[in-house]
Amino acid sequence: MSKGQQGFSLERNPRLSPKGFSANVHRRKSLDAVFILTLPFLFLLFLTLDEPVRHLACVLTAAIFFYELITYDYAELYGLSGLKVISFPSLAFVSFTVMIAIPSIFVVLNESSDHAYTFFYAVNSFYLFFPFGLLLANYFFRVDLDRLAILRRQNFVRPVNANRIFYILWILLGLCLLIMGAYILRIEKIPLLELIRHPGERMRLALLREESMKLLEIPWLEHYLYSWLRTTLFAVGIIASLFMAVVAKEMRFKVLFVLFLLFGLFNNSLTITKAHAAFLILSIALFYFLKKGGKISLRLFLGSAFGVFSFPYLIVKFKHEVVFDFFRILYILWLRIFYVPAWVLYKYFEVFPNYHDFLGGRTSHLYSWFHNEGSFPVANYVFQYFSPTGISSGSASANYLSFFWADFGWTGLILSSLVVGVITHYSYWILLRACCWFKDVVYVTTVTVLSMSFSFFFAGANFPIIVVSHGIILFLIAFWTIEALRKRYEISQPAGNL
Repeated sequence: MSKGQQGFSLERNPRLSPKGFSANVHRRKSLDAVFILTLPFLFLLFLTLDEPVRHLACVLTAAIFFYELITYDYAELYGLSGLKVISFPSLAFVSFTVMIAIPSIFVVLNESSDHAYTFFYAVNSFYLFFPFGLLLANYFFRVDLDRLAILRRQNFVRPVNANRIFYILWILLGLCLLIMGAYILRIEKIPLLELIRHPGERMRLALLREESMKLLEIPWLEHYLYSWLRTTLFAVGIIASLFMAVVAKEMRFKVLFVLFLLFGLFNNSLTITKAHAAFLILSIALFYFLKKGGKISLRLFLGSAFGVFSFPYLIVKFKHEVVFDFFRILYILWLRIFYVPAWVLYKYFEVFPNYHDFLGGRTSHLYSWFHNEGSFPVANYVFQYFSPTGISSGSASANYLSFFWADFGWTGLILSSLVVGVITHYSYWILLRACCWFKDVVYVTTVTVLSMSFSFFFAGANFPIIVVSHGIILFLIAFWTIEALRKRYEISQPAGNL
């Protein structure tokens, strides 16, 4: 097999291929085995608590136990064990549990009403319908768990043609700088500079942030380009160049990494959105997590935690102009990450259908043309409902359950969880095919860049918005292209050369 053919081969290294290595495969799902044995004991412990905590804790424990039970055969793909390879279904499951499901108990206790219990049962329905969506997708797009186990144990695989990647990254950097420059020229005032000049003016800064993105009057394509720049393009350049710098050990890739990182941090800080700058640091931390074979050292944990929270910490300090109280600011960040996503989601159940009828699809431009009234700005409507501050624009961004509940009630929740499960599995399946089951630059870059979309954003944004605005669709298009090129290449080769 020639060097050029190796780029499309599924067995670039026979020692690591399923044929040459399957006898030594050890599938590990010890994390899920321990977790599934622990849950019944937690259930019994929660039975000793007083109501309503007992009821809430037991229902959630039973729901999580059901999820683990029906997906246990695929724990390396759907369970806690899937975090070793940063599988998208595992990220979605864990982030939803930590940022939505567990905090939902405290939301119900603080908002004791019939709406709160409807919200709580809706949250728990995720553990029933989301896994069925995953398993349904796996029936049609089956993931080979033996190959996945091999991938988990691999070291990083160096690309065949490093020069090609180098030129692609330079083109990507130029494109990023071009889009960033156009964006800076578009906005009248940069929120980051205004934050430094006028700390403590929360209302003014909130309005500036809205004007810098959501209210910016530009063509729709530019909106997507600016959004992809923050969520995808710079991150791809950072991780791909870092991968090549580590694997190839060439100075040119180290220079590219530094350039991508500096410009990426600058760009993602412009709108003072806390998540986007932190996301770049998190992607680097996950890169080293994969490099170490899914192991977390104390040094990696402390370093990544410091990097991820440093920018949000400074934003909270300047925006609220609080006295330098380290633990107070950490408490604000803790609320924002582990309570607010569930609380904002609850507000949708409080509003619909009690203060407004179900929208019947008007939250999405895809279905809104069926209605004479057109689309409905549901995120802004809910924001105005719970935060009547006088700001004309805001966004009550919440997990996908929010929009589909506002549209169709329980029918929307059930169908959306199934569909989200299917898309989540399919996205990871087609990635595995595109990278030929190797831990190469394609795999490492994709899972680290999309980790935010299937974790923090999964818990705090509508899934269709994540797919389009956060760049998942760009990766899918790239993978479809790779698949098409591979099939075309294989068809063009004589059978003896394959």
